[in-house]
This record gives sequence, C-alpha cells and structure tokens, in this order.
Amino acid sequence: MLRSLDRGGKRRGLTAPGWRAAEASLRCWRETCWEECCRQARGALFPLATLTLFLLAFLGMAGARVHVADLGPHVLLNAPLAIVAAQYVLAVPAAFAGAAFVAAAMARGAEGGAGRGARPALPLPVLLGRLAAGTLAAFLCACGGLAGTLVGAWMPWLDSQRLGAFSALPYWHALWNVLVPNAFIASAVASVVAVDARAIYPTCAAALALLVLVAAAGLAADPATVALFDPLGTTAFAETIRHWTVSERNALVPSLSGSLLESRLVWIGLALASLAIAAWRGTASTLPLTRAAAPTHVPSPTRGVPRQLLRQVAHECAWLLRCRSSMALLAAALVYVCAWTGRLVAGGYVPPALPLGSLLGGVEGNVLLPVQLALVGLAGALVHRHGSMAGVEAQGGALCVVVVGLLTLGGLAGAWGVADATLDLPVHLLTLYVVYGWELVVFAAVSVAVYALAGNRLAGTVTMLLLLLWQACAVGLGFEHVLYRLRLPEAPYSQINGYGHFVEPLVTVGAYWSAFAVLLGVCGYVLKPERGGAATWFAAARQRCTRTVRSVAALAGVAWIGLGAWIFYNTNVLNAYETAADIGARRAEYEKRFGALADLPRPEPVSVDLVVDIYPERGALRSRGTVLLGNTGATPITDFVVSFPRGLRIAKLAIPATLVERADALGIRRYAFDPPLRPTERVRMAFDVSREHVGFRHRAAPTGLAANGTLLAGRDVVPSMGYDATFELTDGHARRRHGLPPAEARADGRPGMSGGTRVRVRLGTSLDQVGVAPGRLVRAWREEDRSYFEYEADRLAWPLLWFRSGRV
Repeated sequence: MLRSLDRGGKRRGLTAPGWRAAEASLRCWRETCWEECCRQARGALFPLATLTLFLLAFLGMAGARVHVADLGPHVLLNAPLAIVAAQYVLAVPAAFAGAAFVAAAMARGAEGGAGRGARPALPLPVLLGRLAAGTLAAFLCACGGLAGTLVGAWMPWLDSQRLGAFSALPYWHALWNVLVPNAFIASAVASVVAVDARAIYPTCAAALALLVLVAAAGLAADPATVALFDPLGTTAFAETIRHWTVSERNALVPSLSGSLLESRLVWIGLALASLAIAAWRGTASTLPLTRAAAPTHVPSPTRGVPRQLLRQVAHECAWLLRCRSSMALLAAALVYVCAWTGRLVAGGYVPPALPLGSLLGGVEGNVLLPVQLALVGLAGALVHRHGSMAGVEAQGGALCVVVVGLLTLGGLAGAWGVADATLDLPVHLLTLYVVYGWELVVFAAVSVAVYALAGNRLAGTVTMLLLLLWQACAVGLGFEHVLYRLRLPEAPYSQINGYGHFVEPLVTVGAYWSAFAVLLGVCGYVLKPERGGAATWFAAARQRCTRTVRSVAALAGVAWIGLGAWIFYNTNVLNAYETAADIGARRAEYEKRFGALADLPRPEPVSVDLVVDIYPERGALRSRGTVLLGNTGATPITDFVVSFPRGLRIAKLAIPATLVERADALGIRRYAFDPPLRPTERVRMAFDVSREHVGFRHRAAPTGLAANGTLLAGRDVVPSMGYDATFELTDGHARRRHGLPPAEARADGRPGMSGGTRVRVRLGTSLDQVGVAPGRLVRAWREEDRSYFEYEADRLAWPLLWFRSGRV
C-alpha cells in the first residue's frame, strides 16, 4: 500500500523524501497529540474541571430553586431551549478550562532547549499536536456539562408537569453548534498567548481580560454590536431568543442563523487566524523568556515600622503595573468599571443588569462579578509569583489599593462620560466607595488570604471560584442569612430618603466582613505553607506570630464575633428570620386554611374615621379609629374574614361578631355574625393598630415607613374586610410542591374593595414634614412639636388610598 501511495505521490509531483517527511510529520503529530492527551488525563486540572461543569449542570437541571438557564416559570425544565441555553452559560467556565489546557500543553515546550534566556522553538507537528490535545480536552470538559444536564433531567424528584418528552435533538444541537465551536474558538484564541507565555496564568489572564471586555461592551454598547463580538456566542443567543413566546421556547430548537451565525463565522475566522499566528510564533527560532524580575528584599512590616509596609505595598503595586498579564486584567477591569459607573450615574444609582442576565435564572445577579474575577486573577499573581519576598499584608494592601484606584478612575470616567446626568457628588462617592467599593475591598483581602492559605495557585483559584459560586447560588439553595454570605445587604437609594434605614445594616454587615477579612489575612500570614516539612512550617509560623500579630488577630476576632452576635440579635431576635421557602410555606398555609372563604360575601366599609400618627424618625406609626361596615349585597353575611399585614400589631379589633379563628401569624382573623348581617344593615368596627421598624432584617426592609418620604396604602393602616388573594402563591411549581391546585384567575384579589367610602383622616407627623391624605384639607395645626392635618373626602375607592409624609 505504501508503494502504491508512493507511486501516486510521484505522479502528483511529490518526491519520495517529501512523502516520507509528510508521513513522519503526521506520525509526530499523532504521537504528540496522544502523549499530551494522556498527560492531560493524568493531571488534576482535567478531571477537576470536568467534574465541576458536570455538577454545575446537574444542580442547574435537578435543583428545585437554582437553575443555570431558567427562561421563565412556564418553560419546561428540559425544553430544547433550556438545554441549549445551559450550555451557552456553561461555556464561560469551559472557556477558562480550555485556555488552561492549551497553556499547560504549551508550557511543556519550554523544557530543555536553548538555555535560560530563551525558549526553544517547537516543530510544527509538535505544536499542532499539543494544540489539538488542548482543544480536545476543552471539548471533553464541556461535554461534562452536557452530560450533567442530561443526567439531571432524569432525577425522580423533579416535577413531572415541568418535564417534556425526551428528545436527543437539542443535545445533538448543543454538541455541534455550541460545544465544538466554543472549544475550538477558546483554544485557538488562547494559543496566541500560550505559545509566547508558555505558562497557564498569563494565558488564563488574557482569556479573562477578553471576557471582561465583552461584559463591559454589554453595558456600553447596543445588544446587536455586543452579540457580534462575543466569542462564545452567549449574547447573540440571548438576543436571538429574546422575543420568543412560551410555546416556542418549549418546542423549538434554536437554529444557527441571524446574529448567532454571524458571530460564529466571525470568531471561527478569528480562531483560524489565531492558529496561524500561534504556529508562526511557536515555530520561530527562539523566543525571549519573559520572566518578571525578582523583587528586592524589603524588611517585614511586622517589626513595627509602618513605612516599611507602605514601601512593600507600593512595590507590589508597581509589580502589577509592570507585569503584562496583570496589566491586561487591570485594563479590562478598568474599562468595565468605567462602563458600569456610567450606567450607574445615568440610571440614578440603579445598578445595571448583569450582562447575559437573561440566561441566568435562579442565580443572584452580581454586576461586579467581572471585576471580582479579575481580582481573583490578580491575587493569584501577587501571592504565587516567582521570587516574591512580600508578606500577605502587603499583597492584600496592594490589591485593596488597586480596587480604590479602579473605582476612582472608573468613577471619574463614568461621571464625565454622562454629561446630561445630574451628578450628586456626595451620593456618587458614597455609592461608589461604600455600597459597592466596600464589598470589593473585602473580597480583594479575602482573595489574597485564601491564596496564601491554599499554598498553590490551582487550589486557591478553585476555592475562590467556589466562593463566587456560593455567593450566586446561596439564596437559591435556601442560605439567605448575611452571616454566611460574603455580600453586603441590599441598600436601594431613594432621591427623597437617600439610603435611609439601610445605612445601619450596610455599615454593620460591612464591618462584620471587614473584621473577618482581617482575621483571615492574619491566618494567611501566620499559617502560610512553607517548604521543608511540618517542622519548618511550624517554626516559621511561630516566628511570624508576634505580639503585634496576636493583638490584631484578637481585636479582629472580638469584632467579628461581636458584630455577628449583634447582626443575629437584629435579624433573628428583634425580627423574624424567614427564608423564601418559609414565606412560600406560609402563603400555602394561608390559602389552605382560608382560601375557601375567598368568594363569600363580606361587609363593605361605608365610612372610615381615622387618626394616623406617623413617626418618621423611628419608622413607626399608630392608627386608630372606627369603620362603619355595611352589607351592600342581597344576601345575609354570616362568615367573613379580616385581613391585615403581618407586620401590623393589633392592640384592639372590636367587631360585634364572634371570633371563630385567629391566625395573626398569617395576617387574618375569621368572624361570624350571629344573627347574620342582613342587607342594608350596618355595624361599627373599632381598631387600634401600630407598626415599628426595630433593628434591621436579613432581607430588604419595607420602604413604606421612611425618615423622609413615607408612603402607606389604606390596608397598611386599617384592617381590611375579606380574603387577600394577592398573598397566594402564583408559581405553578411551588403550588404543586405544596399540594395546591392551579391558581384561579380572579378579577380582583384585593380584600374589601369599595367605591363609595366616606373617609375622614387626622394625620400627624413630625414638625418638619407635611402629611398628605386623600380628600380635601380641612385644617392644619401644630401641637406638642408635631404637625397635624385633617382631610375629608366622599365616595373614595377604599383601600386604594395613599397616605404620605415628607419634607417640602
């Protein structure tokens, strides 16, 4: 056969030596590829990355409340679109794995060769073989995510009504239209950096910088432009299915067309060009060995000289600015922060949506996730760079300085770029440096400490990525308390009230996690692994544990425990701690016990006489008065219910009826008239209720009562007649889980609606505020350092009325 091929080659002009050279090159490529595949399989990176993607996909499909690609409550869990969308979301971590595989393969090209100052050139078959092995590893790793999606769809605990018939078509589509092109594109683009750097970190840093730039473009540019320049096609896919109906999302497999096809073609062309550049660079004679200069020794700052610590921090910052891979991450993070702050100012300090957020369902969004990923890469570079003599305290301080610098430059650029926005400088600085910057600084310090404790870059990176995953999925898994989530609580900004009563939880939780970061940093400084065995490590740890270090650790530990106890006292003692699952169970119990009374006739308010006292400075109110109830229907009324918000404390609720059932924990009471209330007959209800914000909660507190800008509805100050259908569960999956039938469509689910109620209100508030109630102002006066306003109105739609208090 070889002789016949040889004769065929001669007829085509290929000489025997040329044919044997081609055959030798093919054999060399095959052997290199096989050898590199075996090395990748034996290493720790490939099985770890594959298992991680498998578990992410499995939990996203089989999890009850966390979904990798939740496209809406009415879309089937295993719909073709959900399966394909999950692979597009998982393409982001798979791309980093592909870059690491290619970099690991190319790093072996620096072994031996041309001496200490140069890297040896690689023959083209060897270079292509290693690139092919890295691409194959990236593809197989992505297949782990597809397998996790497939296995998760067969779990027995899934709701059968949210599952459709099995079809292999979406898996086949995801395999060839998502996994194959993304593995090829990620590996080919990473190869340009890998053949030059011959190291994993610079290659992964370049890949991360590219994705951060794409995220920044998602904030600054229109979706069509971003879709074209997204290398993984995730944005183009989200743009393609944006206007799909529920039936289309449940039945159709997205075709490779439109902006998605354009994005794929553009990036496949760029990938081929990247391969050509990588082959040219890798087969060149010798490439200079880019190695960071060894830092000069700086004395440890633990010897009591603060100037030495500042000098080390400055030295670490200067190294970040000299390192090319770190500079790429810093530049990409800066571009993202500039785009984000521009959107923040233009939106009135409302955070923009996370890029690709339309595909991330059931996962808590984090607009600063790209910056956090960049900080993870920078922390690994600082702690594990070759020849570093600085301590953890200097490296953590340098990264915190980097965060402040990014926020400062980004804030200036964002404010300058939005010329038509009214900039409130104090609010801008507070939002930038406290509400968002505080969390980034703490995250940066924790990242350095984790890398120091981990001992190697791979373990530190995996730990930090797991921490980010925990931050995103903790709420969906039922872990909502701020005590074990490295996040600051929500702090919405109001133009009238500012941050108001959200300042206390923001500062308290921020100080709590700051103390934790300091304590973890001390542990990283003292317990940092050392070469030479346990005895060497123990001796070094004992030497580093000086009196100053012990004092700092003791202060941080006391502050952390004390603040944690104070947070627990506020969220679990002063207020009721409830997760989303607890709220769902309470709503289900509410409907099961009282849902049968929803359609019963109820007495309607004919006239309401109110005395409402609002205390804005402490977030409290007291409402008392009488309500004249009448039977406006044609049938007698026997059973009826009275609804009220759960936060309303009932001091008095007097009705000339028998109390049948009392469920204040659910916000409802059941009464019975004996004898029944006949048509046109009337009774009078007297009440005295109050509400006060005490401490702070683990979730966002109600904003109705505020120091400035109180806004209350009628049902917030007066108990309402009738069953409140708006409190029922609406999600079909949650209703089936609690054994409830499908939700019924009601014309009006609010209790006690009436269109002819006479209302008379005396509203009291602080001396510096004005109270506004429905109707016409009868009189206004001041009494005992408070302002009072009296209003009257006829034929109002109770309880769709609003009571306001604020400064003018």
